[in-house]
Amino acid sequence: TFLEGEPKTKKSKRQISISQHVVNVLKKHKQKQEFQKEKLGTQYQDNNLIVCTDDGKPLDPRNLLRQFYRLIEEASVPRISFHDLWHTHATILMQQGENPKVVSERLGHSRVGITLDLYSHVSDDLQEQAAEKFENALLKQSQNPLVD
Repeated sequence: TFLEGEPKTKKSKRQISISQHVVNVLKKHKQKQEFQKEKLGTQYQDNNLIVCTDDGKPLDPRNLLRQFYRLIEEASVPRISFHDLWHTHATILMQQGENPKVVSERLGHSRVGITLDLYSHVSDDLQEQAAEKFENALLKQSQNPLVD
């Protein structure tokens, strides 16, 4: 499976923060796995995996992709590749104005410049937003009677 072996770089193995909502979803998933483990007893192969078959075995990557694409179809959202989730994560963070250094660290890039180069299309949108914010701040200042 693609889960075997070591990551490409030392930075590939890192901790990232997740929201409380994600923690709650993972806890609920863990409870379902524990129920399945009790139900199957010794037939359950506990590999300490989050994504696995009902009996605990590693999920074949092709089956994971089939499930992923089925969920996309059910949700009626545009079809993207599994790897595009990584790009979507970065793009949304950049669009929300997250510090590029933080985004870079979450992605495991060795330099923030890599992140900025890859997501420059988002930077263009942010440039326009910054120009609007700056103009609004100037207009607000010029309407302030306390400003000379």
